[in-house]
Amino acid sequence: MARAMVIGPSAVAMPRPVFFSPADQRAVRHGALAGQPVSYVFAAAASPVCASSVNGSHLCLARPAHLLPQAPSRPPMQAPTVVAAPSHSFGAARPPPSFTAACNALGTSPTPKSIAGPYEGLLRVLMERGLLNNLPVGPQGVLSVGLPFCAALLECPVLMQFLQQNILGRNGVTDISMVGSDICDGANSQCWKDKERWVQKTFPRMQLQLRYADLTKELMPPSALIIGCHPESSRSDGPWNQIIANVLRSLAPGGICVFGNFYECEVGPLVQMCANAGARAEVIPNPYYQTNPVPAMPHLQFLVLVRG
Repeated sequence: MARAMVIGPSAVAMPRPVFFSPADQRAVRHGALAGQPVSYVFAAAASPVCASSVNGSHLCLARPAHLLPQAPSRPPMQAPTVVAAPSHSFGAARPPPSFTAACNALGTSPTPKSIAGPYEGLLRVLMERGLLNNLPVGPQGVLSVGLPFCAALLECPVLMQFLQQNILGRNGVTDISMVGSDICDGANSQCWKDKERWVQKTFPRMQLQLRYADLTKELMPPSALIIGCHPESSRSDGPWNQIIANVLRSLAPGGICVFGNFYECEVGPLVQMCANAGARAEVIPNPYYQTNPVPAMPHLQFLVLVRG
């Protein structure tokens, strides 16, 4: 079990950053660049500070200097090589034989390995700590799950299999209702529909709804379990402070909320945002990286846990 720790300001100078435009941020989150090496630089910077924006338009992603790309030009974007999500190491069975065929038929793909492994690490932490044993369940046995800023929900196959194998039918849970949302719906609309249909066909006791939502202005439905992947929280000001506050307001009493961050520079501001909302956060290193190398873009490297 990973030992909990709180990440504070690092005494080591931050590595040189690589800057990605908003369009490229969306490409990474939507899967176009997921698991692919980034071989271009939009700006050079000597500042040791990792911030969420430069002049309000670019995200700064810390990256070791020796991994910085040499060529300044951007190559043509290619789709990543996807693999079937690995079976869970904590007792889950392999994906059903029809899984890959069903994904292909609906125009979606199994989760890329670079995302599936760390996401399984997040779920493993929740399982091993017993945090899923006493989640509040609705009067009809419905467990509500919230998936804020979910982008294309590349984690969908891993999450659905996990819920079916480890949650459904236990502790009074007879059905699972999931609501995912993101403010960038244009690039996601078709894949959202595909995933909703796939879940409906493959997991009859689970329902997935993916929709547009501006979480600076509205709340998610009350949720017993909330999983938020990569809140862009490297600064404690800006819209993310309100987004995190609204997400935590949607957490049902006795529920669990977990956020997954890529970089240490995102963790401190996120913990402060939780404190601003009246919540105490616990920071846990993702156990996946105890046995796997940390890449330049480490998916869900740090987990920020809040109890309702």
